[in-house]
Amino acid sequence: MPVRGRLARAEPTSAARDQALTRNAHAADSHGMTAISPWLLRLVRVALLVVLFFFLLSTVVAAGGSTTGPLEKAVLVVLFFGLLGLAVPVHRIGRGR
Repeated sequence: MPVRGRLARAEPTSAARDQALTRNAHAADSHGMTAISPWLLRLVRVALLVVLFFFLLSTVVAAGGSTTGPLEKAVLVVLFFGLLGLAVPVHRIGRGR
């Protein structure tokens, strides 16, 4: 009997995601690529997001400073949006397509 309602659209659990990542890692290993465990990918993703957060915070603080000139503020705003754009692919590290 098929599952209906909210359960049918539920996101996969972290255990199911880990199993899929492990299968993908073993498949990649059979093609001569190095397999990376899911928990290591999560650790790398979290570490990169923390570093990006502090870079973003420093650009906001620098742009808000009274000694920062208008050209420097413009460069910092562009850098800020570039870092935000970089956070999207970093957030997807270790996840499927």
